Amino acid sequence: MNVMVIDDDPVSRMALADLVVQLEIGSTGPFESGLAAWKHLESNPPPLLICCDVRMPGMSGIEFLRFVKERKELARIPFVLVTSASEREIVQEAIQLGACGYIVKPFVAFEARTRLQGILRSAWGEIAEDPSSTLRRLGIPPQKLNAYYSAFKRQLDDALGLLAEQPGPLSEYILMGRLDAMQTGCLTLGLWHGARILDWLKTLTRPQSALKDYLTAVGESLEMQRQAVRDGSWRHQESKLH
Repeated sequence: MNVMVIDDDPVSRMALADLVVQLEIGSTGPFESGLAAWKHLESNPPPLLICCDVRMPGMSGIEFLRFVKERKELARIPFVLVTSASEREIVQEAIQLGACGYIVKPFVAFEARTRLQGILRSAWGEIAEDPSSTLRRLGIPPQKLNAYYSAFKRQLDDALGLLAEQPGPLSEYILMGRLDAMQTGCLTLGLWHGARILDWLKTLTRPQSALKDYLTAVGESLEMQRQAVRDGSWRHQESKLH
């Protein structure tokens, strides 16, 4: 799941999920309450983006935003508030708490999609480095960067294969060594979201069977950057969102 969509109203939730799907940034996970979304965040890889309604029973969008921003490992996830046109004070509070923008419902598809596009383009630097900057930083040509991506993909595949083949739990030494190496790879390649997933994973107590989901999420972050290079675009979102 790349985008978390939270709204207690099923029709609004479906409409919001459909808007997000049009951005072509991966899979969408719908949640009917802030509490359900929070429970998911506590035991699953963090998403690239969170879109959350303001008014929900149990835990409001503002309360959920506050919880997210108070957690170090979640605080840099771009957070989009879904609100009505009359809730300007709530929007201002959300921006002060760290929301990167808002969209208004009931949705006018083109307007809401355009606003989401702008928000995501502005926030993309929190997700990944643009490939041209990676090329300049590493001092290599595009074809060489693709070789780096392929090497990192093999590293991920090897780790996933080890998890699948190991009859019992990996030793802490082997596991942490693998995670440290992959996190260094993410930082070298500008995969900021992937690096944060691995950083969070190192602090968690999870069954070994759950590691696959986290490493798969890192692989999705890698594939988005590989697509950016294949597209010849400085940023995946520049090519996909216009």
